Amino acid sequence: MEVIDCYEDFELVFDAEKHVFYIIDAAGAELYATTDRVKAEAVWEEFCDNDGELNLDGDDL
Repeated sequence: MEVIDCYEDFELVFDAEKHVFYIIDAAGAELYATTDRVKAEAVWEEFCDNDGELNLDGDDL
């Protein structure tokens, strides 16, 4: 997996084999996954702005 960005103990990564973007924690647990890069970056930006909290209300995963 390719690390795109980091925030504290979290990473935004891309799995080229699966074509999936993930937000993962230090233990490697997946907190969020999508195949849409624009959506992944938007969720990542909000995640960082909210001090590591995901707000997925109304989001269809």
